[in-house]
Amino acid sequence: MAEEAKAKETEKAPEKEAPKGKEAEGKEGDAPAEGDAAAPKGLLADKKKLIMFGGIGAAVLLIIAGAAIWFFVLKTPKEAETDSVVGGAGAADGARAGPSVYYDVPEFSLNLAPSGQQEHFLRLKVTLELATAEEQKTVETNAARLQDDYLQYLRQLRLDDLRGNAGLQRMKEDLLLRASQTLAPVRVKNVLFREVLVQ
Repeated sequence: MAEEAKAKETEKAPEKEAPKGKEAEGKEGDAPAEGDAAAPKGLLADKKKLIMFGGIGAAVLLIIAGAAIWFFVLKTPKEAETDSVVGGAGAADGARAGPSVYYDVPEFSLNLAPSGQQEHFLRLKVTLELATAEEQKTVETNAARLQDDYLQYLRQLRLDDLRGNAGLQRMKEDLLLRASQTLAPVRVKNVLFREVLVQ
């Protein structure tokens, strides 16, 4: 009996084959055969993976964008200053985190470089902002070198160099640079104007 059943199944197998010609065209819209059923499931799985990885990628990009916005936009100057003191050279010198110390540079009175027929006069009082009292002692011992460097710089300025806020800011930056170079390894935090008089 088992042999008869097998023979009947083999006879029916050709009937299950896909019909050819016009019958095949009419049945294209019908449900897919068993071999075709695996293909849509595989495509569906690929789409799910694509959506999952796309969602993870979008989440990572949002985290990076949020961190960048916080670091560059929302971070207050006080936090930035604390970070610079905590890392690098500031961590090695714990004393630099304390209050600032100030040194008054002696007053400068001099003629500016000629920029026409009329001579102009400059009177300047400057204070240096330093990190520690030890640095103030170093500045006091090197005050003559600092004054000499400042005089050489100031005597070559013209009246046009000092016009407006931009001119004063440029002079302030130049004085800070010269103080830092002349007084190294002392770290000059800032140059503060006490008086600027141009006549």
